[in-house]
Amino acid sequence: MALQTEKKPISEKDIEVETSQVSSDAEQITYSSKMESDIESDQITNSETAAENIVKPEKQLPASITLGQGETLRTVALDLFGSKEFWVYIYQENMHSVINPNVIPVGTKLLLPDVEKYDINANDPHSIAKAKEKGARIINGL
Repeated sequence: MALQTEKKPISEKDIEVETSQVSSDAEQITYSSKMESDIESDQITNSETAAENIVKPEKQLPASITLGQGETLRTVALDLFGSKEFWVYIYQENMHSVINPNVIPVGTKLLLPDVEKYDINANDPHSIAKAKEKGARIINGL
């Protein structure tokens, strides 16, 4: 059993209406896409601005640590401050009990430096370079 369909001739008026409708739909889609793009752009800008204004809590560090097996001032500095070069500030805070920064017995209690006092910032190349220079002076003076 075959399905029979009746074909109707299409007039120019029908074509104009359909073309007009397609054109109108395309404009509406373009307009809608532009609005969505503008909204997304505003949301991104607003969220970036909001993120910049959020005060990030700094990682709370203990006042002191006890040096464990296999740990050195450099490994502690890397773990806690993000750069091994900041070992020098741990040493400076503990010069009263640590004679040689390269030889520290396991179990030694170490005071940790204040990040603000020493300007410790692993994201700042100047801060790292300053610590590296101080460390070199200390090592050369041993």
